[in-house]
Amino acid sequence: MADEGKRTSKSDRSSLEPRGEAKPWVRAVQGQPRQPQWTENRISNEELEELRLFFTKVLEFPEDEMAAAWKQWEEISVLVRSVGRRVPSAWMAPEFRDRRKLQYEPEAVALSEDHHLIRFQSAADCEGVLLGGPWFVADQLLAVEPWVPGFVPGVKQVRRVVVWLRLPGLPMEFWSPGMRRAIVAEAGKPVAVDEFTNNHRKAGFAKFRVELDAGEPLKPGVLIRSDRGSFAKRLHAKISGHLLLVWPHGACGRGLCLPVRDEEGWGPGAAT
Repeated sequence: MADEGKRTSKSDRSSLEPRGEAKPWVRAVQGQPRQPQWTENRISNEELEELRLFFTKVLEFPEDEMAAAWKQWEEISVLVRSVGRRVPSAWMAPEFRDRRKLQYEPEAVALSEDHHLIRFQSAADCEGVLLGGPWFVADQLLAVEPWVPGFVPGVKQVRRVVVWLRLPGLPMEFWSPGMRRAIVAEAGKPVAVDEFTNNHRKAGFAKFRVELDAGEPLKPGVLIRSDRGSFAKRLHAKISGHLLLVWPHGACGRGLCLPVRDEEGWGPGAAT
């Protein structure tokens, strides 16, 4: 009886046993993958060739009917994809509404392969979203592109992201608009210039809004050379209070590009 009193139940023993190895911090940041909401809808080349044997008829719609269908989405819609973890489309529409101070909530449609379609009421509102950014929802960076006819999620992928690019300590002789644009173009496509940078109100740094391809490796810096010497310039990409940490040969969307923040919004020695 005494032995039975000291006996530990199976549930008690399991609670005392280690629960396995701790998750790496990368997995902790990214979170566990969720089950896809859509079944596999891609057609392989073999399946396509087989289908062609049975379905030889080609269905074509009149040009005016297709033009009317495209007009419902063209120039007023954007395609959106979260670069990090999955974000519901219902969370994206309020973010666009609040940031752009719209008087309505854009229409949000969930597509397959974690892509989303957001439709606005005017081309100006749509353009404001494309030129704005960076766009963040639930701490996840969003890739945003204009809607195009024939877009099939999975076959194509939305990869355009907009970030703030800083050039801290840029020498004053390189502050002409042409030189600054040339330096920024080494990182990505220049979209806009910060007001303080444009008016030379702050000479300690230059700040630009830049368009990047989330599927391509990010450049750590650029070597600038002149007749009086040369120096290497780091390119710092800042997204609101976030900083992109990029490992060698890393690219956003492949698990190697993670948003982090410190007290000042910048990480020591991290550059993109």
